[in-house]
Parts: sequence; structure tokens; C-alpha cells
Amino acid sequence: PPLTFDGTPIFFGEFHWHTEFSGDGQRPVADSLQSARDELALDFAGPTDHLSPGGRYGSRTVADQLAVCQPFDEPGRFVAFPAAELSRRYGHANIYTESWELLKEMTDRFAGELAPAWDAQPDRYDLASLVRLCLPGRALVVPHHPNMDSYVREGVVRDDGRPWWCAMHWPIPADRSVIRLVEMVQARGCFETEQTDEDWRIWDGGLGGSVRTALARGYRLGFVGGSDNHSDWPT
Repeated sequence: PPLTFDGTPIFFGEFHWHTEFSGDGQRPVADSLQSARDELALDFAGPTDHLSPGGRYGSRTVADQLAVCQPFDEPGRFVAFPAAELSRRYGHANIYTESWELLKEMTDRFAGELAPAWDAQPDRYDLASLVRLCLPGRALVVPHHPNMDSYVREGVVRDDGRPWWCAMHWPIPADRSVIRLVEMVQARGCFETEQTDEDWRIWDGGLGGSVRTALARGYRLGFVGGSDNHSDWPT
């Protein structure tokens, strides 16, 4: 495997894509992880399927996810990350936890503690409430496509005409405890600035959720990229 100049190993993987657990994914989770480990030779992978505020993937649960993912863990060869995407009308962010037990505990708390806040603010992503339920050092919140809503290019709206999901709202003061990364680029484009730039695939702008807006408000973030593909191919 490749190493940095000081001998630190470099690992390759994907932790933002969808499987049949999402409802709009295509392949089974097991097929996807087998592709990641045995065909693509990735070091890690973690499918982030759409988790409802009730803590379920449609008819499936985190326990079902664990049952499929855990057998693919091979210490020293491959890690199957405990991960999920929180995506409803309030915005989109991925969560990554140190263990499957913690992911289960957090999703149970989402169902009980966050549902009222999310239902009360259908056009805002209640990031502050989400952060309160994530334990520093044990979980990460990674927002993605932060500077777009579902209407801008995709034309997806709810029955009342509001966007199905909204741009990120970066609360002040900035919380640096669990928001350490932001997905700045993915299949829907780049979300670095409020100004569009075709050459840099910044196709959506002016919604106040860009990475530079977050930095200006005091967030200190590392940058990641993902595919967010729904064909169930970690890449």
C-alpha cells in the first residue's frame, strides 16, 4: 500500500453512497460491500442510506444494517463503517460513529428527541439539535450538498410547493465538536462558494450554505468528496 513521506499509510474508500436500504438505491448492501472489498480493493466503505427521523430505513433497521455489514469487517484489510444519512425535509447530513452500538443508540434518540424539532421547522435544517445528540470524539456529522435545495436544478418539491430539502443553515456560534468535515464536492457539483462557476462545477449559489459561508461563521472544516450515487457502487 502507498505511504506518505513519513511512513503513514494511505487508505482508499468511499463513505457516501446508497443501496437498496434507501428505497431509491439499486443493489443489495452485501453485493456493494463485496464489490468494495474484493473487486475494487478499497480499504474502507460505509453505505449511507436514508435514515428516517424514526430511526429506520423504510422497513429495515440499524440492526439489519449491522447484520449485513459486520461480516465484511476484516482487521488489517477492510473496515465497514457504521454510517447513515439523515435526509428528510430539513436537510441532508451523514453521521459516522465509532461503533454499531453507538449508531443504534443515536438513532433511537433521534426518533424520540429530534422529531418534534424537525417537524416544527420544515424549511430549516436543525443542525444545532442534531449536534446535541452526537458525542464529541465518538461521532461525526458531515453535511453534504450544503448550498442547494431540491428545487434549484432537480425541481423536487413537496405538495405545498416548498423544496423537499433545503440549503444548510450554519448556526452561530459555530460548533466545532462534531462538525469537523464537510462534503464540498460530489455528483451534484461543488459547493465551495456562494457564486456559481461553471468551470469549477459550482452550479448552485446564493443560498447561504456554502463552505466559505461556514468558514466565515467560525467553523473549521476539513473537506471530503463523495459520489452520493444511488446505483450502489462505492467509488
